[in-house]
Parts: sequence; C-alpha cells; structure tokens
Amino acid sequence: MDPVTGNASIIGNTGQWNMKGLSQAGPGQTIYACTEDRLYTVNPISGYATAVGGYFGIGGGMACLATDSADNTLYGININTDMLYTINTSTGSATQVGPLGFELNYSTLDCAFDQDNGSLFLATPDFTSALFWIDTASGKAYKVGNFPSGTQMTGFALPFGPPEAPVAFIAEGGNLDWEPVYRASSYKVYGSATPDGGFSLLDTTTDTNWSDPTFPQSRRFYRVTASN
Repeated sequence: MDPVTGNASIIGNTGQWNMKGLSQAGPGQTIYACTEDRLYTVNPISGYATAVGGYFGIGGGMACLATDSADNTLYGININTDMLYTINTSTGSATQVGPLGFELNYSTLDCAFDQDNGSLFLATPDFTSALFWIDTASGKAYKVGNFPSGTQMTGFALPFGPPEAPVAFIAEGGNLDWEPVYRASSYKVYGSATPDGGFSLLDTTTDTNWSDPTFPQSRRFYRVTASN
C-alpha cells in the first residue's frame, strides 16, 4: 500500500480464511499474521501464509498482533479473554500478560507498536471507538482519546524511523526544489562554501521549494534534510 496515495496492490492470496492481524518488526523482518486460533508467517513475495502453531490453552479469539522491534517480542490481543498475550514466534504458544480492563465485543480491531517510543497501542471500533495505550508489563489499557463519531477503525499502523533525505534540484536564480518526503513535517536548508563540510542552517520551511535570498554568490553548496 502506498502511504502517500492510499493505492493498494494485491501481492497474493494468504491461503487462509478469516486472517485477523498482521505484524512486522521492520523492513526485511518476518511478517506474522494470525487467525483467531493460530499464528502464521507470511511470504512477502507471494502472500502465502504458513502455520507456526496454535496458541495452546486459550482457544480462539486472537484478534491482532504487534511486534516490539527492540527485543522482537510479539504481542497479541484476545477478544474472548480480553487480555494481552506474548506469543512465541517459534511455536505459536501464547503467554498471558494480563487483562485489558474492559470488554472487547468485536474482532475488527487492531493494535500497533510505536517503535520510536516503545509503546503499544490498541484501536477499537464501534461503541468504544477509541485509541488506547497498553501497559505491556500488566496488560492494562488506558484510553488516549475517542475517534470521531461514526469511525470504524479496523486497522492501523505506526511508521517509525527518520524520514528519507529529499533529493534537491537547483535552478537559475538560486531556486531549490525537491519532491515531498513521506512523514516529513518540515525541511531544513543548509549552505556551505565547500561540498565537504562547514554547512550552516539557512532556513526551515514546510514547502518543497526554497529560494536563496543572498543569491548570487561566487560558490555555494546546499543540503536539504527532512524532519518530523
């Protein structure tokens, strides 16, 4: 899925019915998916899902997955027990962390891990329709805030890591242009008399273009970075 346009392309059929959750620790890492009673790995080329194993002892009800990339802990939330679990990625066995503290009535919810800040979040639809922070030590969920009325939040993900560096182009008159960078909220423009160092901040902008007010100079090199 293109995060800028929202356009989606089909990779392939998982081969499994009623797949509930999907999680990946980061680029190039194993993709995990769940049905209510079993953990799977997913081939990123074909989309096909291969069973790892059942959760053992808790039956069905696993509704979503989230991975903490710091220690590769896989978390799962179960709508039958209303609890948070850690899941063994080798066997599929689930270990109880603790109760969320409220009843989950629907399986069309999702959870995601904020890798930049080390926090687990849960998004619920329908009558609760809210974002929750989950204490991974106890399993207890704390409401962050409600979604707008009528929102049916059935899936979400949290991007992480620094945004890419934009590629800037310079035209006559000292005008710089660059393509927008996903997740960037602003851009910093630096200048130097040499290409190897000594760059100083010239300006910060939310636009994807910038004009040097001191142009022309005998020689100037520019560097543009993205920030979020």
